[in-house]
Amino acid sequence: MKKLILFLAIVLIPVFAIAQKGTFKAGLIGGFNASQIDGDDLAGYNKAGLHAGGIVAVQIAERWRPSIEVLFSQKGSRSSSDEVLIKGSYSRFSLDYVEVPVMMNYIDGGFMLNAGLSFSRLVRITDLTIDEVPSIDEEGDNFRKNSVNMLAGIGYFINDNLGFELRYSYAPFSIVDYADTGTVFREPYILKSLTIRTVYLF
Repeated sequence: MKKLILFLAIVLIPVFAIAQKGTFKAGLIGGFNASQIDGDDLAGYNKAGLHAGGIVAVQIAERWRPSIEVLFSQKGSRSSSDEVLIKGSYSRFSLDYVEVPVMMNYIDGGFMLNAGLSFSRLVRITDLTIDEVPSIDEEGDNFRKNSVNMLAGIGYFINDNLGFELRYSYAPFSIVDYADTGTVFREPYILKSLTIRTVYLF
């Protein structure tokens, strides 16, 4: 965790400094993810996680504002109470990512639509329980360190500084090496998440 905090500080401090010039704006982001993994036989966006970081945006036209972000984002999946009753067992995947989304934002009268791509780096697996068996040591190495996500969001800025957003994230490629012999992963694991977040621009 200390290395992650140091990495974010090294990246964000010069970004904030650059954003003080011209039409650049810097800000902070805070919110929560609700995520799931297609392929793990668990349904629903049941895994909650933290979503936080910083943003730099530049106003290139009246309604167009591209941005780049650096985020710490907790994702994964978790058995629902109904699934536990039906299967008689519990599973959970807790994955910590550092993400760098590059977005194009369209803002008109406070309303915002955006889309973009994000590079994600898996920095830690805090829990990997499959059918009530802790499996980080056995299966953790099969998770891919790098992934790409497609993003889309809708939001509203109540003034020039404070905005709220609902964002959808979809990783089109499997986050595990499912073809390896001897693992529990027999098909692609596709990570999806819904994020509710607050953005504050200085």
